[in-house]
Amino acid sequence: MYIQREIGPGYNPYLTTPDRDAGTFMDVGLLVLKEGAQWALSEPDKEAALLLLKGSVRFEWDAHNAVAERPDEFRHEPWCLHVPKNTHVSVTALADAEIYVQATENERDFPAKLYRPEEVHVQHAGANGEL
Repeated sequence: MYIQREIGPGYNPYLTTPDRDAGTFMDVGLLVLKEGAQWALSEPDKEAALLLLKGSVRFEWDAHNAVAERPDEFRHEPWCLHVPKNTHVSVTALADAEIYVQATENERDFPAKLYRPEEVHVQHAGANGEL
């Protein structure tokens, strides 16, 4: 199921449609950027979500840009950029960063949205022994 188990700088794919997606119909990967590195995404047929796990980045899409910072994925809430197909996204690492990237085919158009930490509902399951 995994395409690559060694994690290195750049995009590290886990699942890739259509050949190795384990029936999910999604591309899933981990983007690892060193400070100063840039990465671009432009999917003609797929919507995409970029979830900042940790680090500091500048997201640029359409005529928008925003700086997102998350010291770690356990004590700080996430930032997530969700874009429709045919949206060019540029990511610049302002510090070392890791981003979960997921994409899937979607014919519908919708406005791109940057979800900020204060807009995200997070459930801390297991924090007090609950499931």
